[in-house]
Amino acid sequence: MAPVAPPDPPLRDGPTGLRQMRDEDARIVTAYCDDPSILRWIPLPSPYTEADFLEWKRQAEERRLTGEGLEMLIVDEEDRPIGGVGMKELGRPGYAEIGYLLSADARGRGHAARALRLARDYAFRELGRERVELLIHQDNEPSQRVARAAGFAETGEYRPCPRGCDPDVGDHKVFAWPGAEEA
Repeated sequence: MAPVAPPDPPLRDGPTGLRQMRDEDARIVTAYCDDPSILRWIPLPSPYTEADFLEWKRQAEERRLTGEGLEMLIVDEEDRPIGGVGMKELGRPGYAEIGYLLSADARGRGHAARALRLARDYAFRELGRERVELLIHQDNEPSQRVARAAGFAETGEYRPCPRGCDPDVGDHKVFAWPGAEEA
Protein backbone atom coordinates (compact mmCIF):
# COMPACT_ATOMS: atom_id res chain seq x y z
CA MET A 1 0.00 0.00 0.00
CA ALA A 2 1.01 3.59 -0.53
CA PRO A 3 2.03 5.72 2.44
CA VAL A 4 -0.73 7.77 4.08
CA ALA A 5 -0.18 11.47 3.54
CA PRO A 6 -0.44 13.49 6.75
CA PRO A 7 -2.29 16.80 6.59
CA ASP A 8 -0.12 19.60 5.29
CA PRO A 9 -0.71 22.16 6.61
CA PRO A 10 -1.94 20.71 9.92
CA LEU A 11 -5.71 20.66 10.40
CA ARG A 12 -7.39 23.33 12.52
CA ASP A 13 -10.89 24.10 13.79
CA GLY A 14 -10.80 27.16 16.05
CA PRO A 15 -8.80 26.37 19.20
CA THR A 16 -8.26 22.71 18.20
CA GLY A 17 -5.71 21.33 15.77
CA LEU A 18 -4.33 18.01 14.51
CA ARG A 19 -0.69 17.62 13.58
CA GLN A 20 2.14 15.09 13.34
CA MET A 21 4.05 14.06 16.47
CA ARG A 22 7.46 15.55 17.25
CA ASP A 23 10.17 14.22 19.54
CA GLU A 24 9.86 17.34 21.70
CA ASP A 25 6.23 16.40 22.48
CA ALA A 26 7.40 13.45 24.59
CA ARG A 27 7.34 15.14 28.01
CA ILE A 28 3.81 16.52 27.66
CA VAL A 29 2.31 13.36 26.11
CA THR A 30 4.00 11.19 28.74
CA ALA A 31 2.36 13.20 31.51
CA TYR A 32 -1.21 12.90 30.25
CA CYS A 33 -0.95 9.27 29.06
CA ASP A 34 -0.37 8.13 32.64
CA ASP A 35 -3.80 9.42 33.73
CA PRO A 36 -5.96 6.66 35.29
CA SER A 37 -9.03 7.96 33.41
CA ILE A 38 -7.21 7.22 30.13
CA LEU A 39 -5.63 3.96 31.30
CA ARG A 40 -9.08 2.65 32.25
CA TRP A 41 -10.09 2.56 28.57
CA ILE A 42 -6.84 2.39 26.60
CA PRO A 43 -4.24 -0.33 27.27
CA LEU A 44 -1.11 1.83 27.56
CA PRO A 45 2.03 0.98 29.53
CA SER A 46 2.02 2.41 33.05
CA PRO A 47 4.02 4.26 34.04
CA TYR A 48 4.05 5.74 30.54
CA THR A 49 7.59 6.92 29.76
CA GLU A 50 9.26 9.10 27.16
CA ALA A 51 10.69 5.89 25.69
CA ASP A 52 7.10 4.61 25.30
CA PHE A 53 6.18 7.81 23.45
CA LEU A 54 9.18 7.57 21.14
CA GLU A 55 8.38 3.91 20.38
CA TRP A 56 4.73 4.82 19.67
CA LYS A 57 5.93 7.60 17.37
CA ARG A 58 8.26 5.18 15.57
CA GLN A 59 5.53 2.55 15.13
CA ALA A 60 3.05 5.22 14.00
CA GLU A 61 5.45 6.34 11.28
CA GLU A 62 5.91 2.72 10.20
CA ARG A 63 2.12 2.26 9.93
CA ARG A 64 1.82 5.52 8.01
CA LEU A 65 4.52 4.48 5.54
CA THR A 66 2.89 1.07 4.98
CA GLY A 67 -0.55 2.67 4.47
CA GLU A 68 -2.09 1.07 7.56
CA GLY A 69 -2.66 4.07 9.78
CA LEU A 70 -2.18 7.71 10.65
CA GLU A 71 -1.60 8.99 14.20
CA MET A 72 -1.80 12.68 15.02
CA LEU A 73 -1.71 14.77 18.15
CA ILE A 74 -4.60 16.98 19.17
CA VAL A 75 -3.15 20.39 19.96
CA ASP A 76 -4.54 23.54 21.53
CA GLU A 77 -4.40 27.09 20.17
CA GLU A 78 -0.75 27.35 21.28
CA ASP A 79 0.17 24.09 19.47
CA ARG A 80 0.62 22.20 22.78
CA PRO A 81 -0.35 18.50 22.72
CA ILE A 82 -3.58 17.81 24.60
CA GLY A 83 -4.51 14.41 23.16
CA GLY A 84 -4.28 12.06 20.23
CA VAL A 85 -6.29 10.77 17.28
CA GLY A 86 -5.43 7.57 15.46
CA MET A 87 -6.82 6.37 12.15
CA LYS A 88 -6.52 2.61 11.93
CA GLU A 89 -7.42 -0.15 9.47
CA LEU A 90 -6.59 2.08 6.50
CA GLY A 91 -5.52 -1.03 4.59
CA ARG A 92 -9.21 -1.90 4.25
CA PRO A 93 -10.57 -0.24 1.11
CA GLY A 94 -12.98 2.60 1.85
CA TYR A 95 -12.81 2.10 5.64
CA ALA A 96 -11.19 3.75 8.65
CA GLU A 97 -11.49 3.25 12.38
CA ILE A 98 -10.70 6.24 14.56
CA GLY A 99 -9.64 6.21 18.19
CA TYR A 100 -8.99 9.22 20.39
CA LEU A 101 -7.93 10.34 23.84
CA LEU A 102 -7.80 13.72 25.53
CA SER A 103 -5.82 14.95 28.54
CA ALA A 104 -7.90 15.53 31.66
CA ASP A 105 -7.16 19.26 31.78
CA ALA A 106 -8.38 19.77 28.18
CA ARG A 107 -11.76 18.07 28.62
CA GLY A 108 -15.09 19.87 28.61
CA ARG A 109 -14.13 22.47 25.99
CA GLY A 110 -15.12 20.67 22.78
CA HIS A 111 -11.57 19.75 21.73
CA ALA A 112 -12.30 16.02 21.36
CA ALA A 113 -15.41 16.47 19.19
CA ARG A 114 -13.66 19.08 17.00
CA ALA A 115 -10.61 16.82 16.61
CA LEU A 116 -12.81 13.84 15.76
CA ARG A 117 -14.67 15.84 13.09
CA LEU A 118 -11.35 17.05 11.63
CA ALA A 119 -10.04 13.46 11.44
CA ARG A 120 -13.32 12.14 10.03
CA ASP A 121 -13.46 14.79 7.34
CA TYR A 122 -9.80 14.22 6.42
CA ALA A 123 -10.48 10.49 6.10
CA PHE A 124 -13.38 11.17 3.73
CA ARG A 125 -12.03 14.04 1.68
CA GLU A 126 -8.33 13.30 1.48
CA LEU A 127 -8.06 9.55 2.07
CA GLY A 128 -11.16 8.51 0.11
CA ARG A 129 -12.89 6.68 2.96
CA GLU A 130 -16.59 5.87 2.60
CA ARG A 131 -17.18 4.71 6.17
CA VAL A 132 -15.56 5.67 9.45
CA GLU A 133 -16.24 3.75 12.65
CA LEU A 134 -15.49 4.21 16.33
CA LEU A 135 -15.38 1.27 18.75
CA ILE A 136 -16.13 2.56 22.24
CA HIS A 137 -16.40 0.51 25.43
CA GLN A 138 -20.03 0.21 26.47
CA ASP A 139 -19.28 1.84 29.85
CA ASN A 140 -17.28 4.78 28.47
CA GLU A 141 -20.06 7.36 28.47
CA PRO A 142 -17.78 10.42 28.06
CA SER A 143 -16.33 8.99 24.83
CA GLN A 144 -19.81 8.09 23.58
CA ARG A 145 -20.90 11.72 24.18
CA VAL A 146 -17.91 12.90 22.11
CA ALA A 147 -18.88 10.52 19.28
CA ARG A 148 -22.45 11.85 19.23
CA ALA A 149 -21.26 15.47 19.40
CA ALA A 150 -19.05 14.79 16.36
CA GLY A 151 -22.06 13.48 14.42
CA PHE A 152 -21.45 9.73 14.69
CA ALA A 153 -24.48 7.44 15.05
CA GLU A 154 -24.70 4.41 17.28
CA THR A 155 -25.29 1.35 15.06
CA GLY A 156 -26.63 -1.03 17.72
CA GLU A 157 -23.74 -3.41 17.01
CA TYR A 158 -21.24 -4.57 19.63
CA ARG A 159 -17.76 -5.90 18.86
CA PRO A 160 -14.81 -7.18 20.84
CA CYS A 161 -12.01 -4.79 21.69
CA PRO A 162 -9.91 -4.36 18.55
CA ARG A 163 -6.48 -4.05 20.17
CA GLY A 164 -4.86 -4.81 23.50
CA CYS A 165 -8.02 -5.91 25.37
CA ASP A 166 -10.04 -9.11 25.73
CA PRO A 167 -10.79 -10.19 22.14
CA ASP A 168 -13.49 -12.63 23.25
CA VAL A 169 -15.90 -10.12 24.81
CA GLY A 170 -18.18 -8.01 22.59
CA ASP A 171 -18.28 -4.99 24.90
CA HIS A 172 -17.50 -2.17 22.45
CA LYS A 173 -20.34 -0.20 20.87
CA VAL A 174 -19.94 0.66 17.20
CA PHE A 175 -20.54 4.26 16.13
CA ALA A 176 -20.41 5.08 12.43
CA TRP A 177 -20.25 7.92 9.94
CA PRO A 178 -22.23 8.02 7.90
CA GLY A 179 -24.91 6.62 10.18
CA ALA A 180 -27.68 4.42 8.82
CA GLU A 181 -29.83 7.45 8.03
CA GLU A 182 -27.03 9.07 5.97
CA ALA A 183 -25.93 5.92 4.14
